[in-house]
Amino acid sequence: MAKPKKSESMGAAECAQRTGLTVRALRVYERHGLIAPARSATGWRCYGPKELARINVIVTLKAFGLTLAQIRSVLTTTPPPLAQVLQMQLDALRTRKAAAERGLALVQTALARIQSGHRLPVEELCNLARAIDMSDHQRMTRELINQSITPDEERASMNWWASRPPEQGAAMRDYGAAVRVIFQSLQQLYEKNVDPGATEVQALIDQWKDVALRYQLRDIMLAMLEWNADIARKWLNVGEHSLSRTVSAGKNTPERGVWGFFAAAIDASSWHEALMLTVDEAALLVEKKATASSAPAKALAKRLEQICADSLLGDPLVYARWSAAMQRPDESAESQAARRSGWVLLASVLQAG
Repeated sequence: MAKPKKSESMGAAECAQRTGLTVRALRVYERHGLIAPARSATGWRCYGPKELARINVIVTLKAFGLTLAQIRSVLTTTPPPLAQVLQMQLDALRTRKAAAERGLALVQTALARIQSGHRLPVEELCNLARAIDMSDHQRMTRELINQSITPDEERASMNWWASRPPEQGAAMRDYGAAVRVIFQSLQQLYEKNVDPGATEVQALIDQWKDVALRYQLRDIMLAMLEWNADIARKWLNVGEHSLSRTVSAGKNTPERGVWGFFAAAIDASSWHEALMLTVDEAALLVEKKATASSAPAKALAKRLEQICADSLLGDPLVYARWSAAMQRPDESAESQAARRSGWVLLASVLQAG
């Protein structure tokens, strides 16, 4: 007689013990709709392979800085497969290992100096504090800030942020956490040489569009560009390099790595192609001295409104003004100037109503 198959499910206490979480954490995840354990005949919660796989995803995304609400959004749209999550964990652990080894070397050097009767210089004390107190991502970002932005520019930026609504700062932090998860996945597809136009790549671009719109990326960055374009572009450059180093463990620069792949994926999308056709036609109207009140210009602005509505790009006026302010390093100066004039014309039409 065959033995009955042993159940793979377990109670809350055993699940918490095996995963290193607490029963309270499991309850919080359940309350937020992240997991839905089955119930036994007597009403006890039962956690099986499905719940354990989701818990693995939750813990990984949480470690990347996402809130529970953001994690729920990810899990209800296109939850990442377990293999992808494990790869993300592997990359994160390797990064932490490298950071720990650097910190270990600093501490060993400092200890050796003290044991030999020497005092630690202030610079070494600062290095130790930074090694202990800052995450690898924070450390990379701070290094890039120190290289690219002067103390006066950083102070001016802090004053500018202090003048903005507090929720905008929170939105940018949430955007940063969410975009790191998206770019981790883009990095993996880039390393596998997946075509930028492939369905899985375009799905990630759609996620980025949603995140950019949800956290008002274009509105906030446009405001900063209009405040001080030079400083704003320096911060954009810091952000791009920091994100690139984080997701690629320092292997690539933005131009040659995941950001180039990201730009190629956007170029491969149907909505971007439609936008480029529209702005190029607008640039031709500018060459012909057409005004914002002309019928052709109004027709192109209407087309832009439709593209933004169909492709979930948000307010077309914000998109046009933001596009006019942005720069593409892979485009010639002449092409950038022509498209900028087209975006300015479209923004003028939309501004006039």
